[in-house]
This record gives sequence, structure tokens and C-alpha cells, in this order.
Amino acid sequence: MRSRCAQVPRPSRSSRSSHDLITTAGKVGAEAARLLARRKEPVRILVRDPVKATALTRAGVEVVAGGLTVPETIDAAMRYVSSVILVSPADPVRELNVIGSATRAAVTHIVKITSKASMDSPIARRRGQAEIEARVVRVSPHSSLRSPQWTRKTIQSSPPRLCR
Repeated sequence: MRSRCAQVPRPSRSSRSSHDLITTAGKVGAEAARLLARRKEPVRILVRDPVKATALTRAGVEVVAGGLTVPETIDAAMRYVSSVILVSPADPVRELNVIGSATRAAVTHIVKITSKASMDSPIARRRGQAEIEARVVRVSPHSSLRSPQWTRKTIQSSPPRLCR
């Protein structure tokens, strides 16, 4: 019997909603932006200092200035966005600002890059990740990307929940 795992459909592109927005230009965000641009996907990245992101501009990424603590800049970056790749520190205030903006802009899909989230954790960062993930689940079709170690452990411990 063949295993059937849930597939996340790619949001359709229309003239109004055509970009992917990535929330920061650190290692993961910058690489995601480069890979999408290489595939000729319209991609935009929100950065504090566009001068530091000139390599991304040369790679075909639309770079916009803004900050995750300044909701107006997030709202401006959210124009014509169909999906958000949320790659930023596990700071609930910053990431909840992005999720709020995505909700106002009727974004169709949020991808949350995350790790080790737990509301019961003694570590604040992990509790913050759990709070952010819970909000994403409530407001949007979503995907969560976790480290391979977390994925392997989860699949080994509970395959019936992931695939049938």
C-alpha cells in the first residue's frame, strides 16, 4: 500500500497577488530569496538596510526597507503578496506584527520557519515559537518547516498522524 501524505498546494498567482514575501535577509531568508528568484518567482524581502542587500537585488530579488517592529513598513511590503515566508527571530511581537499584516492583506499562505516550539518549555524562545505557530494556524493556510532532526523524531514517534 502506498503512503499518502498531505500535500500543500501552491497558491495561485493573480495580477493582484503575485509575490512571495520573506521577512528577513539572514542566512535562511537570503538563501530562500535567491532560490525563488533563480526559479523566476516574484520574490520580495523585507530588510532594515537595503544597502546591505545589494547582492539580493542583483540576484533578482525585490528588496524593500522596513522593520518588523514598524507595522506600516510591513503593510507596505505586503502589497501584491500571496504568500509569506516567516523567517525571523522567535520574537512574538515582531512575528505577530507580520501575521497581522498578512491577515489584513488577505495573504493566502504563510510558511513559518521554526524549531523546538513548546508552550511548556522553560526556554522563552521556544514558548515564543509556540505562540507564533498557534497564531499562524488560526489565521491562514500554513506550512511549518522544522529542522530535519525534529522531523525525523516526529515521524518515528507518530507516523499515523502525519501519513495514512
